[in-house]
Amino acid sequence: MTDNTIRVRITAADAATIHIVPVDDIRECRRCAEGNGCGSRPWFRGFFRHGSIVLPNRDGWRAGETAELHLSAAGLNISALVTYGLPLAAFLLALVTTQTLAEPLQLLAACSALAAAIVAARPLCRVIIRRHLRLERRHARAEVVKVAP
Repeated sequence: MTDNTIRVRITAADAATIHIVPVDDIRECRRCAEGNGCGSRPWFRGFFRHGSIVLPNRDGWRAGETAELHLSAAGLNISALVTYGLPLAAFLLALVTTQTLAEPLQLLAACSALAAAIVAARPLCRVIIRRHLRLERRHARAEVVKVAP
């Protein structure tokens, strides 16, 4: 399991869409059960705020199946760039373009641009993340068995 992966359960499925929710049972994750933690929950913490998320059913998923939801590193990086870079760029651009105005007006314009960029970044990040999500079937992992010589 990579840092950008979380185990999910499919709660509902039809021919077009599936509804997924995170698997919270730490007994299903070997590292969490050992007390080491897998580190994957922080990336997806805010992703399931409204219960389940809906994805297209491209691989014939059925309700009750368990899968792994992967977020590519590129998706995570682009999303972070948009989340933090777009508001910063809007703020700085507004400050630079309003140099001829009085200082309070400059600050007002920059703060307005910052607020607009934050509002615009949220839906944009959702689109970016959804494009970089990949749902894969969980494969049984072989246990490593040490054999005494």
